[in-house]
Amino acid sequence: MRELPTSLCHILARNLLILKDQHGWSEAAISKKSGVAQKTINNILNSRHNPTLLAVERLAAAFRVTPWRLLDPSFAPVLPPADEWEVLQETLSSLTGDQCRQAVSDLLGRTDDEVSRQILAELVKSNFSGQ
Repeated sequence: MRELPTSLCHILARNLLILKDQHGWSEAAISKKSGVAQKTINNILNSRHNPTLLAVERLAAAFRVTPWRLLDPSFAPVLPPADEWEVLQETLSSLTGDQCRQAVSDLLGRTDDEVSRQILAELVKSNFSGQ
């Protein structure tokens, strides 16, 4: 069994790196999507920075996870590759609210992974918050 990081700075760095790699984003891309300075992101990734709660919230929002998940030592998200994620987003955004809710309900019925459930919920929220 692998050893988990213990300090919150190391946990945040590890989890941010996992998400960065899974999404295929550069530090510059994370900065643009989150509004957090690229230098701050680099310092966080290298455990050289104690970020503000606002920075953690912004980073979490960019990756569509809750802030507490970024600080969870057992965090291990299972996300589709970035291109599949974009296809899923495009597909869901082309559906009506009722069609999307049905599609998500069907997907939720086929997964027992809490992270996947959370991602789907956030995806629906971001695409249909005004409907």
